[in-house]
Amino acid sequence: MAKAPRAAAAAAALCLAACSSDSSSPPSTSSKTFAVSGTIHALAATAADGDTNDPGAPEVHNDTPATAQPLPGTVTVGGWVHEAKDSEDWYQASLSAGQVVTLQIADWTSGGPNDLDLCLYAIASPAVPLTCSRGQGPTEQAQVPSAGTYLVQVIAVAGSSRYVLTLADAPLSVAAVDAVRPEAELVPGEVLVRFQDAPSPAAAGLGARAESLGLLPLAGDEGREMRLALGSGPDRARAFATLGVREPERNVRAEAMDPLHRAKVDTMALLEALRPGPRWRARTRTTCSTRPSSRTTRTGRSSGTSR
Repeated sequence: MAKAPRAAAAAAALCLAACSSDSSSPPSTSSKTFAVSGTIHALAATAADGDTNDPGAPEVHNDTPATAQPLPGTVTVGGWVHEAKDSEDWYQASLSAGQVVTLQIADWTSGGPNDLDLCLYAIASPAVPLTCSRGQGPTEQAQVPSAGTYLVQVIAVAGSSRYVLTLADAPLSVAAVDAVRPEAELVPGEVLVRFQDAPSPAAAGLGARAESLGLLPLAGDEGREMRLALGSGPDRARAFATLGVREPERNVRAEAMDPLHRAKVDTMALLEALRPGPRWRARTRTTCSTRPSSRTTRTGRSSGTSR
């Protein structure tokens, strides 16, 4: 029954249109110009990144801790970062204990080239992050440990993306729980990898598998987890080059960290490079046990072009 009134209304509209025009006159081709005036108000508790990819917008750099963009304690921010052009955005805000900082990556696609990370710093220590969220999904989160003034860093690890950054009272999502963090109880420099493909005899075995990733063999064999290590000096550089890992120092100021914290950051970067795919499953090795941990599991594929 609801269709009849809509049909009648449509017919009446057509009739009015037909009756209001002179069918003997040719259609008008003249153009008209209109002026629109008024005021547009942004929603309360919203802000914009100071250096977005908009050439028409005023540019205010927020690329370092010293130039961090001030924000209110509860806000939603729209921004953009690019691995080569604008790799970091920094913000400063006074936050309450338990608040959650959420980064939503607008241009993220599963297995795609765009990857952003999120770090939280105490205002007095901008060189060492309190926590970093280095997940593989479209959302990164960090929880504020206690009331105070903090620095929030958005990092373009790979590619570029628009993002929405939210400071709010909200629960941690599953993505945040699964993210790898420097405060996790992991063994620095080690990963456990279980290969799932069927290699040729020459490419099988602990040594060959470790070599394929640029890592050092420690223990394990085909058909079970292999314990592999990130070396130091030339070995570290070779592994990072093989897996396409960008130096973590550029992102989290690792040069100012103590050796243990820096090694954990390297381990997180290594695990993050094991991108989703069919070749392997990888996880960090925890200090309290060797059982699988859902927090730090990643699946991966053959590398060399993973970044």
